[in-house]
Parts: sequence; structure tokens; C-alpha cells
Amino acid sequence: MTVFHYEASDKKGRITKHTIEADSFKHARNLLQEQGLFVLDLKAEQDVQKNSLWKQHIVQNISKIHIIDFTRQFATLLDSGLPIDQIFSLLSKELDHKNFQQVLSQIKSDINSGLSLSKALGKYPNLFSNLYISLVEAGQESGKLDVIMLQLADYLEEQQKLKEQIQHAFTYPIIVSVIAIGIIIYLMTNIVPKIVDVFIRNKQNLPLLTKIMIFISDFIRNYGIYCGIGIIILGFTFNQALKNNKFAYAWHNIILNLPITKKLSLGSNSARFSSTLGILTKAGVPILRSLQAGNNTVGNLVLKKEIESAIEQVKQGNSLASALKDSHFPNIMLHLIKTGESTGKLAKMLIKISEQQSQQIRRYTLFLTTLMEPLLVVLMGGVVMLIVLGVLLPIMEINQFIS
Repeated sequence: MTVFHYEASDKKGRITKHTIEADSFKHARNLLQEQGLFVLDLKAEQDVQKNSLWKQHIVQNISKIHIIDFTRQFATLLDSGLPIDQIFSLLSKELDHKNFQQVLSQIKSDINSGLSLSKALGKYPNLFSNLYISLVEAGQESGKLDVIMLQLADYLEEQQKLKEQIQHAFTYPIIVSVIAIGIIIYLMTNIVPKIVDVFIRNKQNLPLLTKIMIFISDFIRNYGIYCGIGIIILGFTFNQALKNNKFAYAWHNIILNLPITKKLSLGSNSARFSSTLGILTKAGVPILRSLQAGNNTVGNLVLKKEIESAIEQVKQGNSLASALKDSHFPNIMLHLIKTGESTGKLAKMLIKISEQQSQQIRRYTLFLTTLMEPLLVVLMGGVVMLIVLGVLLPIMEINQFIS
């Protein structure tokens, strides 16, 4: 007997995914048909495993930029009136990325075999997010797939742009810090010991600053490698600990209570959540389903839990604004949601919230990096000055003694 993975539809159109044991493909199909199921997809266990490994390999090196370009081109071609299967045929030939070409060819094959576009895309969760699939499904149901795909492309571009701006803003301070720390370590382990050794051999009484500098220099030379290994182990341990929900929740709660990290985390998560919710609501997706999809884009576990609580309250008939009133989300965001609900323009207000939060993140990031650059220069300059003073003070004492 062989285990087969199947995807089938019942008489009411409900999709079922499960496994069944049978002697052959034909036997498996017959068993499913006897249960009143229409087989959409049927694969043997070993084929599923091979397919899973193939997908893991094939999606490597396919970046967000490729997904954004594909979405934009797909929306443009769809708007021109081309059928979906022809669009995939065209894009699978035109795109430069070979792995992505194979993915698009496979998606086209799945569509031709009877799968919907959203189901075919859903086979590649590492490439197409839950939000992506939800929007495609909503577009198909509403008949506005071309419009929604254009909105999705705009959303993905905006999120990628915001992410890149934040990364670029912090790149310079990080590079300056790494170089400065490298120079200081080199001075303390190679230059300073040679100079100070002259004073020690002459049995000169050294100033306190010089003694402290010698202690630090000896510590770095003797235990620096162990400290480096310890930092790596600590970082790895912390990363592993974040996989534990309780620890991650506690850490995310700390992030939301520290002034600097609170603004960054809350702003970015608010922008993603409100933008996702706005796009889905505008597309006509039910509010509960939109909230769930929006929650999937939130990275902070504390905020996710608050949104889950809000979903339960909305199910009971409460408004979204009242359901989120005890959350960490900004008051201005809650006020705009309340206004949108009362005026019937919730989608418009949510998109406005996303734009405001994104702008605030950009301004705050620019402020932080503008402030950090001179502070880093002053800090590193002060450390180098102390090292120089630690060397010069004994020389100055010698000169005073000779005078």
C-alpha cells in the first residue's frame, strides 16, 4: 500500500486536503470518487517529498524584487486583456531569473490542470505571502483581479522601499562603528603594549589612566578571543530562544516599552497592518478575513495577540475601533479607524494611516541616524584620545622630572 496526498472537491465545492492509502493512482482515484469527491490533485508520498525538496531548491535566490516585478507585469498584461495562462507563458519566457521561470511554468501547468490562480500560487508560501494569496483570491471572486494586482504591486513596492530606506539609514553608522572598534582593538593589542613596555622596563611609576589602559590591553590580548566566541554563542542562544513563544513574547513586550524601539516596531507594524487591512477591505474581502490576513503581516507577538483579541470582539459585534482601544496601536490610528467606520470610508482611512505611519518611520529613522553619526564620531574620538593620553602622560612626567 502507498500513501497518496490528495486535494479534492466535494459536491458543494468545498476543498479538502488529506492523505489516503491505496495500491495505485487508479485505486486511489476510485476510492475518492466512491466518497463523492472530485480529485483536483493526487500525488504519491515519495513524489510529494521530492516536490517539496525541489521547491526548497528552486525558490532560492528569488528575491522580493522579482516578486514585485512579476506582480506589476502580471497586472499590466491582465489589464490589457490577455488570459492568465498566456500571461504566465509570456512571463516565464521573458523573465531573466531561470528559477523563477521554472516556478511560473509550474504555476501555469497547475492552472491548466484545473487549479485556481490563488491555489497555484499558494503552493509556494516562501514566495507568495498569505496577504498575496488572499488578495488574488479576493480579486478572482470580485472580478477585479487586475485592479487588485496593481494595488498589491504598489503595496509591495512601498514596503520594500521602506525596508531598504531603514537598512540604508543604519548602514553608515554600523560601518563606522565596526571600523572604529577594529582600529581601537588594533591599537590596544599591537601599538600600546610596545610603547608601555618601555615604561615598565624602566620601572617608572605609571599614572592611573595608563594602568587602566594596560589592564584593558592585557585583557583583550588574553581573553579577547574567548569574549568573541562568548558573544557569538550568546547571539546564537538568543536567536534560538526567540523560537520559544513565551520568550519571544516577553522580548517583544520589552521592545514595545523602550522609547526608541517602540517607535520603530510600532510604526512599521502599524503601517503593514493598516495597509493590508485597507487593501483587502477596499477589495471587498470580509472584515474578519481581512483582519486575519493583516495579523499575519504583524511581526510583534504582543500586537498579534491584541489583534487576535480584537478579532474575537469584532465577531461578537463590536466595532474595530473599540476592539483595538486597549492595544498598543497609536491613538491617532484608532481615531481614524473610528472615523472611517462612522463615515463608511474605512478602507480609505486605513490606507491613510499606513501612509502616515510610513512617513513617521522615515522621519524618525532619519532623525536617529543624523543624531548617531556625530555621537559616534565624538565617542570614538574620545576613546582614541584616552588611549593617546594613557601613552603621553608617562612621557610628560619624564619630561617634568628631567626639567
